[in-house]
Amino acid sequence: MEIFSRVVLFLCVIGSLVQTNLVDGKSVSVSVGGAFAGEPPIEAKNCPTGISPCLCEYWGDYGIGISCQRAAMTQSAIDHAFSEVRRVNGVPEGRRVSVFIFDLSSTQMTQFDLAPLYGVQLNSFYINYNYNLTKLVTSGNPEDYGSIEAFNFNLGDSPINQAGIGDAFKYFSGEMTDFAASDLELNLNSISGAEELLPGISSLTKLTSLKFTECNITGGLTSSHLKGFPMLQTIELNELTEIGENVFQSFDGKYIFLNDNNLNETSLHPNSGLAQPAGRAKELYLSFNKFTTLPEEVFAPFLDANPDNVVFLTSNPLICDKRLSWIKSRREDFESMVISANCENDEGHNVFDSDLIP
Repeated sequence: MEIFSRVVLFLCVIGSLVQTNLVDGKSVSVSVGGAFAGEPPIEAKNCPTGISPCLCEYWGDYGIGISCQRAAMTQSAIDHAFSEVRRVNGVPEGRRVSVFIFDLSSTQMTQFDLAPLYGVQLNSFYINYNYNLTKLVTSGNPEDYGSIEAFNFNLGDSPINQAGIGDAFKYFSGEMTDFAASDLELNLNSISGAEELLPGISSLTKLTSLKFTECNITGGLTSSHLKGFPMLQTIELNELTEIGENVFQSFDGKYIFLNDNNLNETSLHPNSGLAQPAGRAKELYLSFNKFTTLPEEVFAPFLDANPDNVVFLTSNPLICDKRLSWIKSRREDFESMVISANCENDEGHNVFDSDLIP
C-alpha cells in the first residue's frame, strides 16, 4: 500500500540534488543548488542586514533564504531586501544571484511585483496562503538582470486567476542544465478554476512537473489543457470528476498522479490517450478514487501498450464479478502491472485471486 506523504519543505529541503523521485508511490521534488545556462550565478552567501520586516537566513553551501511572510509586508520592503542581497553579495548588473528559498507566504498583499526577482536563481519560491492576492505584475526592465530562474514555484490558496496572472510567467525561464530531472515545477494548490490558468503558463515550455492540488477544475480535464509542454514528465491533478477525450495524447511523460479524486469507471473516456505514445512506459496512480470496476475498453489498451506500464488502485471500492473476468483471464500478463486492486465484496482479496470473478 502506498503511503502518500508530500515532501515539500521549507526548513528540511536541504541535502539533495535537484531531482524528481518516487517516495512510497508519490512524486517528490527536492531542490538544492545547480548551475544554470548562460552567465553563471553568483552564490548569495552573505545575508544583508537592515531588511526588516523581511528576514534572511544563511544556509551554508546552499546560499541564503529570504522570508517575507509578515502580514504587514509591503512591496517596497521586498524591493529593498533583494537590492541589499545583490549589494552585499557583489552582484553587478547582468549577473544573477542564487537564492535558496524565497517565502512570501501569509502576507496581506493584494498584488506582487516580480521585478525584485529579475536575474535571481530561485530554488524554491513560495507565495502560498495569500488570501488577498489577486494579481502578479511585472514592472521595470527584466533585461537588466535577466529572467527569473526557478525550480519550484508554489502558488496556492489565493483567489488569483488567469486575469491576475496575465503574462507574468513569461519572465520565468527554468534554464537548469546540470540535471535531467525537473527544471521547473509549478504547484497550484486550492485555486478555483485552475484550468483557466493553463493558457497563462503556456510560455513555460521547459515545464516538467505540473501539479494542481485540491483545485476545482470545472468541467473536467480536456485535451487543450496539457498541450504546449513538450518536456512535461509528471502530472498531478486533484478534484477531478472527468477525464475527456485525447487528454493525454500529447503527454510523453512517465507519471500521472490522479489519486484522491472523484473518478469512477465512467469518468475516463475510452480514448483519453493513456496508451499513447505506445513506446513510453507510464505509471498511472488512481488510488483513493471510486472505481467499482475496471472497464476493459479503458484499461486494456493502457496495459497492452507497454509491458512496463503500471496502474495503482489502492483503496478503490472494487466489486469483483464477471466484469473483471477480462483482467483475471490475463493474470500472467497483468499481475505485475495492476497493483493493489482488491475486492471490497470479497474480504479484500486481489482481483487475480478472487473466486467471485469467473
